[in-house]
Amino acid sequence: AEDGNTIVLANESCVELHSNDGMTGSVLFSNEVKNIKVSPGGQVLLVLEYYEGIKGNILQYDISTNEIVKIGRVLRGINIDANIDATNDGTAITTHSNTDDKVRLYEWHNSRWNLSPEELYGKGMFISPDKSTLAMISSKRTSLVSSDSVIVYHRNSKCENGKTAQITFITDDSPSELSWVISKTTSAGNVILLKSGGPYNTADMMMVEELCIDDEIINN
Repeated sequence: AEDGNTIVLANESCVELHSNDGMTGSVLFSNEVKNIKVSPGGQVLLVLEYYEGIKGNILQYDISTNEIVKIGRVLRGINIDANIDATNDGTAITTHSNTDDKVRLYEWHNSRWNLSPEELYGKGMFISPDKSTLAMISSKRTSLVSSDSVIVYHRNSKCENGKTAQITFITDDSPSELSWVISKTTSAGNVILLKSGGPYNTADMMMVEELCIDDEIINN
């Protein structure tokens, strides 16, 4: 875990939970353990267990009390080479498989796992403890990008079903001269101003500006 107080060790058939006081619990598996992951706050443990062919199942355990208690939420059919991550409450899981370089987001809703329909391609993903942010290294290359770049996806509840456009920047030595605009160009060539910002009062300060974009703006 992030605070270093919880450590999980595993071999092919056993997972052990260790705290600062020593080992506090262990679990034996009949199938091979392919991967493990502790949520950032140390509340939830994920175990990717081999099932059949190239597929495995992700099992969840509550380790918040320095014990290993199984949670009845099994995510099935995950590639056994997948990297895995989870939120602190375990209700959101991300997986990344080297087979297709695709990041998949699963959310526990109505007593079942639901897969996000959006296709995200990348690697090295990280999901924030509160399920609001997903970060990953993009695996897509363009003529303008010669190296991997980090993409951060934000969930903004104020946007309802819309999407969030976010710009992050650091003001320069002349913040009073800094301004920006976000605009939309229609199919007829008309420019519609969506949001503007600046000038600013403070130099060398990180600024984050957000805009909710509905499906109509995206599609047009």
